[in-house]
Amino acid sequence: MTNKRSRRIKYLSYGLFFYLILALTWWTLLLIVKNNDALNAKVELIKIVAYAQNPDITQEAFMQQANVVKLKSDYTKQRNMIIGEAAVFIVLLFVGIFQINKSFDREVDAANQQRNFLLSITHELKSPLASIKLILQTFMKRTLPKEKKEDLLNSALTETNRLENLVNDLLLSAKLEKAFTPHFEDIPVNMLIEHSVLTLGNSHPNATINLNMPKDDLMLSTDKEGLYTIIKNLIENGIKYNTNKPEINIELKESPKTSLIISDNGIGIPDKDKVNVFKKFYRIGNEDTRKTKGTGLGLYIVKEFVRVLGATIEVEDNTPAGTKFIIEF
Repeated sequence: MTNKRSRRIKYLSYGLFFYLILALTWWTLLLIVKNNDALNAKVELIKIVAYAQNPDITQEAFMQQANVVKLKSDYTKQRNMIIGEAAVFIVLLFVGIFQINKSFDREVDAANQQRNFLLSITHELKSPLASIKLILQTFMKRTLPKEKKEDLLNSALTETNRLENLVNDLLLSAKLEKAFTPHFEDIPVNMLIEHSVLTLGNSHPNATINLNMPKDDLMLSTDKEGLYTIIKNLIENGIKYNTNKPEINIELKESPKTSLIISDNGIGIPDKDKVNVFKKFYRIGNEDTRKTKGTGLGLYIVKEFVRVLGATIEVEDNTPAGTKFIIEF
């Protein structure tokens, strides 16, 4: 309903714009015609007086008289003024309509993102809370064997970690906008990547993570927490949005800048969404039908850390499938 209403409002604004253009064109032409009529009438009046004073005057001599030349010049200026003001009004009208529609689109996008965020965050909060509550109720009502207790406790711990990660992402996104100050230090990037891969590999045993790095440690002056978060979020993003066996490739090189390339074999990102994936709360698709968990904060946090660290990030299609993120420091 919101999208239909938005389209109706936009079409109405376009209709109003074209109506104003047509009306302005009509009145401009009418003023030009009236201006020409007034000029011709005054010229005829001067001609009558001129012929009364000198019946032998020629048409050419009459048109070269100072008062006739001045009259034509004045009316030409009036006509040009009419055309100029109409042109300026059309340009201002076009710019105004464009800016209004642009602002309207931003408001619609913000409203959709807020709606998607509320839907996703509600699900992300309710699902683990419901699981933990059910596990606690099971412990209260039943006497369970040791193996079952361990399984339930592991499930509760997993859901608790999920909640903790969600809260951390929310706090971190707010911190990056206002209060985060990076701590730059020289760190061996190779070791940080290997540590990240080891940590995430334990959390995602079904994923294959391949490394292609120089043998010698590559030193980089950067914020350790920020770089780790970038690597972690991009790897998890590649694993999450994957319908096959996840395979992540990480390449580190230095020529001439230090480049970190993280690619996956997932579902990829459509071209129309590449410019939006780094926006806060933006997620591809419809929240009502989406099955993948998330809040739309992962890539936003990546982009903000890249900005804070003074780096750049680009997103491309991977071959034969998936997404490739290229970060240059």
